Amino acid sequence: SDYSGGVVILAMLVYTLQIYADFAGCMDIVRGSGALFGIEITRNFHQPFFSRSIGEFWRRWHMTLGAWFKDYIFYPVTLSKTNMKLGRWAKKHLSPHLGQVMPTAFALFFVWLANGIWHGAAVNFLFWGIYHGCFLMLEEYVPWIGRKGSKLKAVFQHIYALLVVCIGFVFFRADTMSQGLFWIKEMFTGFTWNAAAMSFAVQQITPVFLVTLAGALIACCPVIKTVNNKKWYAPFAYVCSLLGLVVCMLSLASGTYNPFIYFRF
Repeated sequence: SDYSGGVVILAMLVYTLQIYADFAGCMDIVRGSGALFGIEITRNFHQPFFSRSIGEFWRRWHMTLGAWFKDYIFYPVTLSKTNMKLGRWAKKHLSPHLGQVMPTAFALFFVWLANGIWHGAAVNFLFWGIYHGCFLMLEEYVPWIGRKGSKLKAVFQHIYALLVVCIGFVFFRADTMSQGLFWIKEMFTGFTWNAAAMSFAVQQITPVFLVTLAGALIACCPVIKTVNNKKWYAPFAYVCSLLGLVVCMLSLASGTYNPFIYFRF
């Protein structure tokens, strides 16, 4: 309650980057460790923040969990007799379009209900799952949202996907549902920039953070694909990786025990 809406928005953006770096970075460490022993581990992230819809985002984020839910919940629910009857009823009494998409939307709702419960037996995680499930159902009913179009439409699609995901992470981070709702209220009604907000920003946005963020943004962009065949790229990448490793080791040595966020899941 000491922080204004401006701080909540900043914290929302920083936490979104933190949880991505935490989880995707952990998976990169796992894949790299496996590769040392000749074991190829499935890729789990594929540039999710370049997505144009919520459906595309979740096909790029934690892909192995998504595949598990698809095989063991989505397909069984979609092909169940009850769901097939629901589709036939909707096609007959409502419209052919609803008859086609309603069984899929119904299965998506159950997938994301289970996804929320999987992350934690708390109301905020349950809401987080249903929240994303509702947007996925909306995209099933209105496929135009995720359909490719002009460059201007792509910009709005990226903004839409990032906004929905970042707001969802507010509830993911909150300790309780009421805390998450309070933060959302502050974001849209209490947008000020007071001394507490400035102090928080100074604590979070340090020179190390800015340099790391700049390097991460460059590394995750498709521009890497255009320069990785240059002669200078390999030694440059090795030097940057080594420097990054040293900075990480120094940061860990000077700080307290800070486990991966996803260890709790």
